[in-house]
Amino acid sequence: MPPGTRALTCDACRRMEMELTTGHGFKADLSKEEPLPAEVGGHKIEKVLGVGGMGTVYLAREPVLGRPVALKLLHISLRTPEITEQLLQEAVVTGTLTHPGIVPVYRVGTDPKLGLFYTMKLVSGRSLTDILGGIRDDRPEDVERYTLPALLAIFLRVCEAVAFAHYMGIVHRDLKPANIMVGEFGEVMVLDWGLARVVDERGDRRHPAMTAAAELGLKVAKGPGLSRPGTVLGTPGYMSPEQARGQAMTAGPASDVYALGAVLYQILTLRLPVDGRPDEQLGRTIRGQVVPIEKRPLGRNAPKVLAGEAMKALSLDPAKRHADARELAREIEAYLEGRVAWSPRAEGWSPVAGEWRISPTELQAQKAPARVAHKARLNGDVRFSAGVVGSPTRPSWRLDVWLGVRSAEATDGYLCRVVAGEDGAVEFYRGGVLLGRRPGIAPDPHVPHDIAVSRDGERISISVDGQRIFEHRDVFPLRGQVLAVATDDPGLRLSPVLVESRARNGGDACGEG
Repeated sequence: MPPGTRALTCDACRRMEMELTTGHGFKADLSKEEPLPAEVGGHKIEKVLGVGGMGTVYLAREPVLGRPVALKLLHISLRTPEITEQLLQEAVVTGTLTHPGIVPVYRVGTDPKLGLFYTMKLVSGRSLTDILGGIRDDRPEDVERYTLPALLAIFLRVCEAVAFAHYMGIVHRDLKPANIMVGEFGEVMVLDWGLARVVDERGDRRHPAMTAAAELGLKVAKGPGLSRPGTVLGTPGYMSPEQARGQAMTAGPASDVYALGAVLYQILTLRLPVDGRPDEQLGRTIRGQVVPIEKRPLGRNAPKVLAGEAMKALSLDPAKRHADARELAREIEAYLEGRVAWSPRAEGWSPVAGEWRISPTELQAQKAPARVAHKARLNGDVRFSAGVVGSPTRPSWRLDVWLGVRSAEATDGYLCRVVAGEDGAVEFYRGGVLLGRRPGIAPDPHVPHDIAVSRDGERISISVDGQRIFEHRDVFPLRGQVLAVATDDPGLRLSPVLVESRARNGGDACGEG
């Protein structure tokens, strides 16, 4: 790689990527720089904006309005009927997708000398590739502006645009940060629909370019085109396993979900899900050899819920991914809004001391002092709730709920204590030190009471019968993974018992624990 480059791939790998984005047998000759045309279809050409595997995008001026537009033209070596049909389909497909996150098409036409072209809105901004490169290189302005929430907001907009395309029966097949443009005023655009697959209600491929070709008097090749069996289409590192196996002809929304998962993976780690050169990446993609996010240097700090969504989207089996981009978008939206659901933990309990009668939803101390620990490793937020009633022969009872302890027998975590009876109270300890006590709480020891203890980010709270009695905010939360219950009162019964957990936004990272 040349010193100081912002590119993420070398020239040799980039050439291979270009070949894959034009299909086998369609290799553009990019060894010589093509001359800058003075005019295309009446549009004055000012400069080159970008060069892709199929064509060049120029900055142009419209003939009447003088409005700046982006004009796309095929490479000289690719002006064949088959590739012309591909560019025309790209223009028609993009023009069909009237969504704020998809660039509008202004005009489709032909130039007497240069052939088919189309113009679209000029999107000012930077690609997501460039932004992630700036973060990787510790550019202060990028690190400060594009925090994880900001990047997720961009990603959510991309998911929404792709979800609209899926609703319209269109699969992109080449989603990647280079095809995501971020404007200076919050615009997010999904570009380059050149590999899009368009299907009808039955899933059969449609040819939307045929009608447009007839109107323009163009000779195009109506055939399988880029959807021929065995064609490998997409960009290594982002393309789905089915695309890498040459099954692009049947690629559906799940293939785009895989690519979105790769983009999310890169946002979290600044790395691709698979390592190696493009040919090695294809093989590893086919075999499902995605590097776990927590194995990446930056991945250890990734929130678990986001890492889980990325790895789900990157599943080898399409059926195990999100159903479409809309489902993935909803998960990201829920994360950003803090609506991550609590998940019941059904791993069960293990007795540590004394004797217990244990069932999936009930605990009863038979011989005290007694202690029982939950079998789950609870890294993130955790919530314990139970209906508690003491022995009819005893005037009081005490329930200890331990959170954040490092082992089933340890006492180095948080202790939430509820005492029922005449001397009832609620107490809170951290590492053996009493930090708070609420006396005067006198639950009747012989009737059921609902006790709830939760660790929600930095806050630990204790509730009795739906009333929050105590809350403590710990700036430096303990990171033990075990929840335990203890009592000195034989006959104490907890029913029903429920343990729930969730990975909190911005909270537990993949490498913790």
